[in-house]
Amino acid sequence: MSDNFHFDLTGIPLDKCLEVATLHHKAIGYREQIRTRGENWGVQVPPIKVEGIGATKFRPIDVRLILFWSDQSINDPINRFPAVMGPAELEPIIKAWLAERQYPPEPDHDGSNHKGWRVYNEQWGKVNDEWQAFAAIEPVWLEYGK
Repeated sequence: MSDNFHFDLTGIPLDKCLEVATLHHKAIGYREQIRTRGENWGVQVPPIKVEGIGATKFRPIDVRLILFWSDQSINDPINRFPAVMGPAELEPIIKAWLAERQYPPEPDHDGSNHKGWRVYNEQWGKVNDEWQAFAAIEPVWLEYGK
């Protein structure tokens, strides 16, 4: 596999996204990561301001599931799958994970929105600058014009 294998898929059936994501690696585990104020995963999203007693706080606005092909020399622990997972095994797990996630605020435009997903990796085929991670999945709104 080339070191710069890159993909960023939205609005494509999940099974096809996972086929691309697992071309070179199968998943042995995962970690859920929450984006908070100041973090950017390639798409700038402003934090949602929540007024509290005595202070203004910023609540997490996005979450992603990171898939790993190795746990060698890993800094933060991962949750291991009971077996190595390919696209067919991952699809129902990811659909169930997405069904329980809070989506970011719905976009306002002249059309409709539907819940969807984004499947991607980052620079040099990694995620979160961890060479052991090969794909991330996050809930996104799919936008449809009139």
